[in-house]
Amino acid sequence: MVGSGCAANYSIFLGGGKRDRAAKCMANSIVLIFIESVLFMIFCLLLLPKMVFWFGATEASYQYAMDYGSIIIYTYKQYIFEMIYP
Repeated sequence: MVGSGCAANYSIFLGGGKRDRAAKCMANSIVLIFIESVLFMIFCLLLLPKMVFWFGATEASYQYAMDYGSIIIYTYKQYIFEMIYP
């Protein structure tokens, strides 16, 4: 959502010759995406013990699911920024 809106505004500003506004738009969207990804990561880390059971983990697979889930959650920020800068 943030990326689509930023891309549209960025194009409009560049088309209007407002390069400084386009740069501010891009910088603001990057900061917003970073803040959203950190908040999402914290939210998921707090709910991870319950989420693994919601997704069907058993007592035997609980520790494996927690390890895997934490790796996925910690690397979420890198995935988001990879989508911004391919």
